[in-house]
Amino acid sequence: MKKLTMALSMMLCSASAVADVDPWVVASDIPGLIGDLWPNGKRSSKGLSYEGSQETATSGTISVMAYNVDGFPESIGGNSKNDFKNIVKTLNTLNYDIVNMQELFTKDKHDKLRDYLSEAQYPYRSDHHRGSRTSFGSGLVRLSTLPFDKNNGFDREDWNDCYDIDCYTEKGFTFQRHHLANNIMIDVYNMHNDAGGQDGDIKAKRVAMRQLASYINTHSAGNAVIVAGDYNLSWHDESKDKSPEFLQIVQEFLSATSMQFVCEVTHGAAYSDPLDGCKYHFPKPDRIAFKSGDSVQLTAEHLEFVEGIFVDDKGDERSDHLPLAAQFSWGLRN
Repeated sequence: MKKLTMALSMMLCSASAVADVDPWVVASDIPGLIGDLWPNGKRSSKGLSYEGSQETATSGTISVMAYNVDGFPESIGGNSKNDFKNIVKTLNTLNYDIVNMQELFTKDKHDKLRDYLSEAQYPYRSDHHRGSRTSFGSGLVRLSTLPFDKNNGFDREDWNDCYDIDCYTEKGFTFQRHHLANNIMIDVYNMHNDAGGQDGDIKAKRVAMRQLASYINTHSAGNAVIVAGDYNLSWHDESKDKSPEFLQIVQEFLSATSMQFVCEVTHGAAYSDPLDGCKYHFPKPDRIAFKSGDSVQLTAEHLEFVEGIFVDDKGDERSDHLPLAAQFSWGLRN
């Protein structure tokens, strides 16, 4: 009963905040929404079993996409099942090494990923964490051509704090070490931060980014690292009165981890503060940060929004977020 009450409460709160939510869609989706909330635990995403990496190389490239897929139930503002199915089919035509998804919350949309995603295109996949009896789960799923062992070393961490509607999810981050080649690794994080802009959200975001920084410094010390996800820190938007606080959180995280955003490298050289390259060229909450390791040099080569690809027949994006994709080169340090 607690789960049912929570589901209806979240539906009403979210629907009132989302423009153009059809009340008939809300009514028709109640059984499915409750069905999505009730199960818990993990659900397989299929894909290949891990057998390690046999490839021998001392340099190469790696491409990473961060994509918030808007995977809440349609009744509370998420995209339709058909839209998500077409997102998956479009992924089958693209060649990214790692895709970090956020907001893949519902069972039916995860089933579309299981049923329509090409194993040849993305053989390695994390499981779908469906949450507890009182949450929507993490919404974090990663797809990869680079081998990783989801049953050994894969870690999912909930944020230590949350606020308001975000507490109905288990937002946080996932960590896994991927094989660039035989015995050459890179640590990749997928994350989704608190979404709001109230004082409670600011506190939760600050706690979250300090938690992530501490984890990186402990578990990825000396390693090459990529953190790709929905940071939900709109410091680029000066119309928001919390923008200065968002910027402080960003600066603290980058300083604490010795990381950079890719947009600083690819678009920041023309500005006195490289972060302005992100502010003016990538004014969205989705970010990709990185740093080299003691043995692996990681160089950011390119960054772009993937526009006009994941669209419907009218040319509208199927998610309310544009995918963000980065290209890196890597090589062993002497």
